Amino acid sequence: SGYGSSDLNPMFPQAFSLSQQGEGDPWPQQRIYGDFYREPVECVTRGVTLPGPSLGVHAADPSADGFKDFVPGDYYRDQDDVFKGVTIAPSFPTGLGDFDWGLHSSKGVDSQYEIGTGPISFIANAERFHQSDRPPAVPTDSFFKFEVTTLHVTCQEPHSIGNQLLDFLGCKVVSSVEKVNRKKFAIKADVFVDSVMCTLKIRTYSQGKNMYAIEFQRRSGDCVTFNNAYQQALKVLKVHFQMVSNGKEEPLGAHPPGQKRRRGKSSEAEISPLLDMASIPGLQAESATALADMAQDSLVAASLCTASAFKEFKKLLEADNNDVAYPTARMLSMLALCPEAAPHFVEQGFLPIMIEKVRSKATNVLVQRQLSQVLSSAAHRCAGMLGETDRFLVRQELTAAMEDMGNTSDICQNLKEALSSLRYQLAAGGAGWH
Repeated sequence: SGYGSSDLNPMFPQAFSLSQQGEGDPWPQQRIYGDFYREPVECVTRGVTLPGPSLGVHAADPSADGFKDFVPGDYYRDQDDVFKGVTIAPSFPTGLGDFDWGLHSSKGVDSQYEIGTGPISFIANAERFHQSDRPPAVPTDSFFKFEVTTLHVTCQEPHSIGNQLLDFLGCKVVSSVEKVNRKKFAIKADVFVDSVMCTLKIRTYSQGKNMYAIEFQRRSGDCVTFNNAYQQALKVLKVHFQMVSNGKEEPLGAHPPGQKRRRGKSSEAEISPLLDMASIPGLQAESATALADMAQDSLVAASLCTASAFKEFKKLLEADNNDVAYPTARMLSMLALCPEAAPHFVEQGFLPIMIEKVRSKATNVLVQRQLSQVLSSAAHRCAGMLGETDRFLVRQELTAAMEDMGNTSDICQNLKEALSSLRYQLAAGGAGWH
């Protein structure tokens, strides 16, 4: 074969092949600029990239079997059992833009499927375990070992273990269930203790003879919050199931003595570093948690009601992470009770932002509930300070938010109270709603 030949000769014109060069041929004068195979050393097989339109579903040249059923840009051309697509939740959104997959034809993408938004609030009512669900067996890997925070119980119906854990997370602690995996018998949740968050995962394993191991794993967040949640779960499970000793003592609960909050206004030297941290994404959780703790004292909360402080609070409010959003909402719920905070809520546009956060399906349900309480508390103080345009905007967005939440939710009730307070205050001040 000559230099520049190709295995795909049937697919290429003859012009792509160069004649074989001998010793007397003036090769340097005939080389192509940028050709890295110019040296006449070995017989080199080369090819060129063909444009997409030249190859369709059926190759132009029947002899090109290697390109049979090739679609431009399709890397799954091999006839294998290939699964392609996107992961969707059980209830399919109303539409996926202009794409027509034979399922829906309406336009618009549900916001919970936007990139970067998790289905936290989508699983507000966590899926329950069924009677047919069974925990997996303990792994046989020699390196596998249970965490110290593992409980061993006996139970006739293992699905009740999972449901008791869901009830515990829903009623006994402030938490948001992110995911329930019935096949793996696992629950993942964010748990809060005094605005401090911990992400934990609870897995149940079958040990045979109606014996089960319930393992609590801390995935991220505060270790004291995790231990607090574990100790509370231990108390609840002891009531419903018979505990089995594994020969080891249960870990002691970490209950540090509560710190007495100092009454009175906090100095600028105490507050200023926390406000500076609000601008740094990696420190926002610490800032929000500390500020939420300080705001529990009404006198300290009053000292936080400044224009510069609310400017930083706005940055925290715009964060989507649960460990930032929840303590921020909790802090604002305390500040909303202070008369000094009302002008700052209005001047810096907090009301529309909070309503938008409540409406967003990407917002954690705990955050939605806290922010709806803020709106309910702040509405009657802010109504007289709103301009005509702002009044119309707040009214419109509150009405839309109530439609999104449904009339039966407690969040909707808080929004109704906010709207009623606005109407009452405006009517008392001589301004009417149309």
